[in-house]
Order: sequence, then C-alpha cells, then structure tokens
Amino acid sequence: MKSKVNSAVKYLNWILFAIIGIATTCLQSNLFTDTHILPQWYAFAGISLVWSVIYFLKRKSIEIKLSLFSLALTAFLLYVFAHSLFAENLNINILTIPCLILLFIIFQSSEDKDFEVFRKIIVGVALIQAVYGLLQYAHVFPNHTSFPIVGTFDNPAGFAVCIVASLPFCLLSLNIKKLWGILCTVSAVVMLIALVLSESRAGILCVIIILLVYGYFKLVKSISRTKAILGVILVAGVALLLSFGFKQDSAIGRLLIWNNTIEMFKDAPLLGYGANTFQADYMTYQANFFEENPAHPHSDLADNVIHPFNEYLLLLSEHGIVGALLLLSVLVILIWKQKQVTPFLLTLIGIGCFALFSYPLKYTYVLIIVALCCAYIAREMNLLSVFRLSKAGRFIAAGLSIVMIYFLCVDISFEYRWRRAVSESMHTMNHALGSYAKLYETWNGNPLFLYNYGAYLNQQKHYDESNTVLQKCERYFNDYDVQLSIANNYFYTHDWVAAESRYKYAALMCPNRFVPLYQLFNIYLDNNDIDAARKIGSQILAKPVKIESTTVSRIKSEVSKIMDSRFSERDK
Repeated sequence: MKSKVNSAVKYLNWILFAIIGIATTCLQSNLFTDTHILPQWYAFAGISLVWSVIYFLKRKSIEIKLSLFSLALTAFLLYVFAHSLFAENLNINILTIPCLILLFIIFQSSEDKDFEVFRKIIVGVALIQAVYGLLQYAHVFPNHTSFPIVGTFDNPAGFAVCIVASLPFCLLSLNIKKLWGILCTVSAVVMLIALVLSESRAGILCVIIILLVYGYFKLVKSISRTKAILGVILVAGVALLLSFGFKQDSAIGRLLIWNNTIEMFKDAPLLGYGANTFQADYMTYQANFFEENPAHPHSDLADNVIHPFNEYLLLLSEHGIVGALLLLSVLVILIWKQKQVTPFLLTLIGIGCFALFSYPLKYTYVLIIVALCCAYIAREMNLLSVFRLSKAGRFIAAGLSIVMIYFLCVDISFEYRWRRAVSESMHTMNHALGSYAKLYETWNGNPLFLYNYGAYLNQQKHYDESNTVLQKCERYFNDYDVQLSIANNYFYTHDWVAAESRYKYAALMCPNRFVPLYQLFNIYLDNNDIDAARKIGSQILAKPVKIESTTVSRIKSEVSKIMDSRFSERDK
C-alpha cells in the first residue's frame, strides 16, 4: 500500500511538472488586462502552492538537506523577501520568493529518476516553443508583434530564454545512440534554427557561451579552469562586440539605461531603493540626465523604461550592495564547487549570461528551471546537516501554502473584475465608473490599474479625480504616459503653471516625443507668450522624426501653419 502511494505521488510530481512547464510558457488569457505575463505568473504561483500542499501532507517524512550552496541561496532569497516586505507598494508578487523556496524543497527531495523525467519534459516544452516559433516565422501561426518570432511570449526575450534554458538538456544526450539521443539531436537543431531566426542577440550570445563551456569540459579538459574561464570571457567579449553592430541603436539605448541605473544605485548603495521601485524612480533619473545633457546625440533613442535590461543592475538598484554580495556568494560557491559539467550547471550559466542583457526572471518558466537546477546542484554538494521536518512542521507549511493560495485567489478576482471594468468602459460609461471606484477601494497593489483608472477618468473629463489617482500612481509607477496624463488634466482645468511643469517633465523623460512640446506651444499661445511659443514652434519644426505617424504629421503641419500665419504677420 505504501509503495502504491509513493508511486502515485511520483507520477503526480511528473504530471504537475509537465503542467507547470506548459502553463508558464503557453498560457494566455483574455480574462485579464495582461494576457501573457500575468496568467503565466498565476499558473506558476497556483501550481507551486497546490503542489507544496500535496507534498507536505502526503509525505510521511521530509528531510531538508543543508549544504553551503543551499544555505547561501536561502540567505539571499530570504533577504530579498524580507526587504520586499518593507516596500511601499506590497503586492501579490511578494509570493514569488516563497514559491521558489517551496519548489526548491520539492525538487531537492526528488530522486534521480524524477530529474531524468523533468529533463525530458523541459526538452519537450522547448521543442513545442521552437516549432511554434518556426511556424510563426512561416506565417502559419499569428504574430501580433513586429518581431519575426516571439513564440507564445510577449516578445523575443521570453522565447529566446526558453530555448537557452532548455538547450543544455539536449546537449548532454547527443552521444546517446538510442531514440532519446536522436530526439535530442533533432530538438537541438530545431531550437538553434528558431533562436537564430528570432534575431535575439542575447540568446545567440548565451548559446555560444554554453557551447564553449560544454566544449571545455568535454573536449579540452587539459586546460586549467582559470585559462578556460578567461578564454570563455574573451570569446564572449568578441561575440558581444560583434552583436553590438547588429541593432546598434538598441545597444546604445541600453548603455544609456545602464548609466542611469548606476546613478540610481549611487544614491542608495547599501540597501537600494526597495522592491518594485525601479519602475517608480528610473524615469526621473532619465529626465534629470537629459536636463543636464540637452544636446546628447542619442536622446532620440530614449523611451519608457520599466527594466534596466540587466537583472544584476536591477538587484543593485532595488536591493543594494547587501543583495549583490549575497548573490555573489551563491555564484562563487556554484562555480568553484563544481567538478563536472551537467545540464543543470550549463542552464544556470546560460540564464546568468542572459541576465546581463535582458530580463529572463520576468518569465516564470525560467524561475522554475532555476529552482530545479539549484536543487539538483545542492543535493550533489557535500552536506553540512540534514533538517527533518516534524509532522507539526509539515502541517504548518501546508497551512501557510493554503493561506497564500487564498491571497492569490483574491488577487485573481481583482484582476478579473478589472478586465470586466475595462470592457464595460467601452460600452456603459456610468456603470464602468462605478466598477472602477469599487476596485479602487480594494486596490491590489498593481500600479497599472491606477494608471488605467486615472486615464479613464481623464477621458470622462473628471480631471481633478483623475489627477488624484494618477499622482498616487506615480509613487509606484512613473513614466512618460503618466506625466502626460497628469499634464493634460492640468491643461483642461487651465492650471497653466502646473501643466507647463508636467509637460516639460514628460518631454525630458522621452525627448523624441512631439506631444508635450505641442501642448507647451498651445499653452504659450493661449497665454499670448509669443516669444516662448515661437521658440517651441521652431523646436518642433526642426525636430527629427523617429517614427512616422499621423499624429506627428498633424502636429508639424498645424505648428507650421500657425508659425507662417500668426508670427509672420506679427513680424511685419
């Protein structure tokens, strides 16, 4: 009977891993305003918590193996979690860390056979993505973006990191002559073709690094580890320089973002600004930079930024030197304690390199893979101690998981009702206003709801109420669009001084935009400030156009007519 229960639990683990892998890569839903990232995060959190409840209640004994690596990793995660608890904007994303820890515990207690099955599921999930991407490239499946391939993700970064995180599980099976080896070879080829066609520079660079590390361990073991690391860095550096010439504007734009993020770090070096603060504070730094450098040659590349395209810089800006040192201790132990190459190590190397140029941790599939790889590596290291969880401890852990499931359901309900309010706003104005007001009273901490609500109030000409909501929004999420909406509210209530200040602020955030300058032009005309209007008008007409649009063409045409008629007559 006991063996049957254990066998059932084992099969359930495989099924749950397959479900969470497919759900966090393929799930999309129109039930929420965010149709991609949010449903996948809900799947990650929901399945992780349900899995943990089953794990703690079904297992008769649970041993948590403690190694130097697992202790360092736990210290890092607990610091980030504790620091996040004191964030001004505490929302459901706080559950990410507990879910990661729970998955780590579950994976660490898995057997070799389980990891073998997990590896095959990972390859299968990535192959599905690669095939879907290739069919998308061939226009068989829809692609609602301007990128050649995005898979089932919102942009190529999610697709590319999915391939990068999965490819190592194919590499180490290439020399197997059985059916599995053949499938891995075919899968690896399909993944590489799809990755190249996606034009993801970060993804291609990370695959090169993975292949170099794999080649060192498998083919040239006579080279010392230090020389091998230096060689990998050298080749990766050359590849990075070559990739810099491809989509050069994008690369220069990221350098600008990194520079401003470092300035953020300098102002709060020890502990950082706190969790979720980058999206609230970064654009202020970008505006300050362009205020101090108005003639910067690459100002036309600036845009709204909610991530620094570097997970390590994000960690520094939000969690400071303390968070960075704790992560560094994890990485040092990981690198120097490894004696052989495994797909789990190669995967962490690939994701770690990808994190230098993008935002892989935004995608919950990557978080699952990271937890799995860390658990495998931790169980292979020398143990310092073994902690046995008592029956009471198991029930407490299961109970806490159930409590987190409750909060998750509350958040899902909020996001679903918000989506319904958005639908109502397109048909019944009064009903939608009431729905938004009720949601505002029970706000779940998602700052994008505040922006959406404030923008809708502006649309319905409730300008003062709109600014109340938007000024709350800018404490947690602040960008060009938020400032432009606030400025428009002041404009329509004829608060010219406040409107002028906000339009200038928005223009500094994204110097390539025309709307703030056009609105300043109108303010100066309405207040008969001809010299200021002439100056802004000349700036608009001389301003290069980054992306052609009917709005920009209309603005330039109207300003040109006014400049030619009103100002030329005045000069005469």
